[in-house]
Amino acid sequence: LASSIRAPCPGSMLAQRQSMRAATSTCAPHRIGARARPSAVCSAGKGFGVNAKPAAITPAELLAAPCSCGSSLSYANCCHAFITKKAKPPTAEALLRSRYTAYVLKNPDYIADTTSPESQEHPGSRNTYIQSVKTLQRRAEWKGLTIYKQESPNPDETFINFAAAWIDKATDATKVMSRDEDSHFVRDKQRTWWYMGSKLPEKPEEQPAGFAGFQMPKINLGF
Repeated sequence: LASSIRAPCPGSMLAQRQSMRAATSTCAPHRIGARARPSAVCSAGKGFGVNAKPAAITPAELLAAPCSCGSSLSYANCCHAFITKKAKPPTAEALLRSRYTAYVLKNPDYIADTTSPESQEHPGSRNTYIQSVKTLQRRAEWKGLTIYKQESPNPDETFINFAAAWIDKATDATKVMSRDEDSHFVRDKQRTWWYMGSKLPEKPEEQPAGFAGFQMPKINLGF
């Protein structure tokens, strides 16, 4: 991407704080749309990355800021009620978005609480699962969520195709990467939605341009 493009990467609390404080980065913006996909690679600005020390965001600023999930709502009017367990996500998409936001906010308990005990990704022990989530949260700095399509074979089951963009601090803290996944959600008799699992596209060519050749985490993002 051209180094002259300057706009904060959307979708993260860091990007929102940068916008609120008129700071800038050199990441190309990610377009949201049915066919638009997050950039596979973009450069971080000087001083940006694991060594950056952004100003702390206050609780009031967090509630007023645009929700990290990419909706047009503030965090207070979007994922906050779900993550604080004041309400249940009414749809599979709402659960996916709130799980993404929980990753941004480093809230592993919400991820564990919304993953079905029957999921193949669940190790059986809550503590073990939370530790694996924490590992991913320490490794990733989230930069954006794009939802492409949903399929519901019945009212209590939904499959969602999405892409997430993030900086993988375990490999290169100056590159923003993205990856497609398909997540599976089910609703129980109490009308509670659960995350069941996710899978990556089977063909490498289905990944966004620029993906090939870059070492990605060998894990599912699990939103």
